[in-house]
Amino acid sequence: MSVRNLEKWYKAWINNNGGKKKWDTRDCYCCCACYAYGTPIATPDGEKAIQEFQPGDLVSVATLESTGETLRLSWSAKPVQFSSGTPPLPKGSTFPTMIFVNYGEEQKSIIATSDQLFLLANGKVKQAGTLTINDRLVAADGTPVRINAVKLGEYSGGIHHIALSSRFTEDLDGHLLNSNGVVTADFSVQIQTERLGDLLERGPAIGEPAYHEAHQLNAVGVHSYHHPDFNGEVAVPNTLKLYTGESVYLPPTARSFITEVQGIDINNNPDVKKRPFSNHVGVNELKTVFKNCRAYYPDINFTLVWEDPLPNVYAFEYLGQKQVVVSGQLLRTDGIYWQAMALVVAQAIASFHEPGGEPRTEQLPRILADYYGVGVVMSLVWNFYYFDTAEESIKQINKLFSYISEENRNGDPNNPLDKPCIECRQKTMKEGWFGGTLPACAGGLLRLLDAIPGAIVDDKPTIILSFNMPLDESAAKEMTNYQVDPAVHLTAVQVDSTDLFRVTLVGDFATKTHYTITVSNLTSSEGTALDAKHHFANIQLP
Repeated sequence: MSVRNLEKWYKAWINNNGGKKKWDTRDCYCCCACYAYGTPIATPDGEKAIQEFQPGDLVSVATLESTGETLRLSWSAKPVQFSSGTPPLPKGSTFPTMIFVNYGEEQKSIIATSDQLFLLANGKVKQAGTLTINDRLVAADGTPVRINAVKLGEYSGGIHHIALSSRFTEDLDGHLLNSNGVVTADFSVQIQTERLGDLLERGPAIGEPAYHEAHQLNAVGVHSYHHPDFNGEVAVPNTLKLYTGESVYLPPTARSFITEVQGIDINNNPDVKKRPFSNHVGVNELKTVFKNCRAYYPDINFTLVWEDPLPNVYAFEYLGQKQVVVSGQLLRTDGIYWQAMALVVAQAIASFHEPGGEPRTEQLPRILADYYGVGVVMSLVWNFYYFDTAEESIKQINKLFSYISEENRNGDPNNPLDKPCIECRQKTMKEGWFGGTLPACAGGLLRLLDAIPGAIVDDKPTIILSFNMPLDESAAKEMTNYQVDPAVHLTAVQVDSTDLFRVTLVGDFATKTHYTITVSNLTSSEGTALDAKHHFANIQLP
């Protein structure tokens, strides 16, 4: 589409509405409300392909004279005011999802974007993405036309639309076209559907579970439905690749971001809004995520499987090749944007590596991949944008987690690293973002972090010990749990119950002396054991 022409057309429409912006804002993920190249549109001189229209060309438009059992239409000529579209995209592009509608005894068809409006026999209009085999379209003479088939697929050809005025005033007259034998609405109606009110007939979109549930008896393929009285074959042009429901091979050992039952929870949660198959918002952003990650991890293949029905991300190695596969359903889940995709892809990458970055033969446990994915992989890939990206990604993932049922949030207490509870995953990602220590629930151990000089107490020097977790207070107060080399007589161990991360040792410490403090038998307040590799600290008093 020519952005300059579209902007000019919008400005004209705004001016005609008194300078007030009255359209619904929405993401435009392809050329909005378009016909496929080659769609024949009636004119006073015969039919012309949609992409051939120029502003000023005459086109046949209808006025509704009656909305009884059979619609009465009156046709006249009207000049086109706006004409624009997008030529066929190059190979390898993200092709738009479009609707194939076959109708009538002559088995004519139209390929259109999901928001293209069709006139129904009841006098209302309906978007292509919600058309069903039970709907009746309208022929140019007003008679009803049966829909033979509705199918969903990826369209690789050009798309185009026209508008007959820059203003739609809630009246379809003068906006109705004869498109390959059935009546449709022009572009100016498409982008102002909020003005249609009760004239717009709504329903679930093809590709949604509710649509399939209502028409599954007439399904002849994935997102493909035939009328029960239609026994013919439907020829689909090679520019439309029908969905097949096929995914990439996922070996049993594939590590997923969430479990299958958690993905089902998210899909079945009524509070979850899902964008339709035709909505490719986020696909290009995901490609950018893949591109950035591939720069640092060129040994990994990154793939989006648009038809995958469960929201998830998978990491696995197959035939010697590391794979990260993103489900299209995750990308279509409302509230999941590029920042969340950056996190889940980073988590998948982390599962292939040791915490230090070295490759590993078995995948890292899920909770550790959470920690190092956010804290190491995202930091490397997003560099200067890391902090804000991680912050927003965690917000989006926490929202996704909130859709999981209580029953399936708990994890497996016998396998807390591979099957952690959601609360622990949230805590672990946050610690990874801040550069904090691995929480106890994620397999973290109690560590002595450092020792620093403290204030003078009772004329004696003190040393303050800092830990990564709050201590069990009773064990922390036990003087025999602290050894000093060279030996020093300790006179007190001070523990502040409001700050169990720190312990103060009071004793006969000498200045200008180097000491090694070793702790033992300490545990965290949650019972976490002491890390045998991080239980001592060195200090020299001034």
